[in-house]
Amino acid sequence: MVESRPLEKALSHVTLIVGITIITFPIFIALVASSHEAEDVMTTVLGWFGGALLENYATVLKSGKGSAVGVPVALMMWNSFVMSMGIVIGKISISILSVYAIVYFRFPLRKFFFWDHFYDLDAGGGSTRSAEPVC
Repeated sequence: MVESRPLEKALSHVTLIVGITIITFPIFIALVASSHEAEDVMTTVLGWFGGALLENYATVLKSGKGSAVGVPVALMMWNSFVMSMGIVIGKISISILSVYAIVYFRFPLRKFFFWDHFYDLDAGGGSTRSAEPVC
């Protein structure tokens, strides 16, 4: 039987709206701040989008920021794309070979190696994180 509980339904909607607002508010503030000149960000309260959005993004994408050694963000994004594609292609290649071996060949500890490989693909931290320095 379907029950109608208007108070519970309203409370769940309010909870969802508050949660979405909490998650999206910092993103909104970052977008608004990035659309203003640097002087405006430091001196005034930003209420809505400014007029320098496209200019700021074009500057950062093409030439970077002077205090950050001037490396363009577009170059950094390309580097991240190439690295992630290399990792994905490598993981898929190794997975195809190891699954072929696990399925078609009988060898000791076959189930162990299957679950070890499965866990390694699922955890995945080894190929995407840089090593922490040991002090």
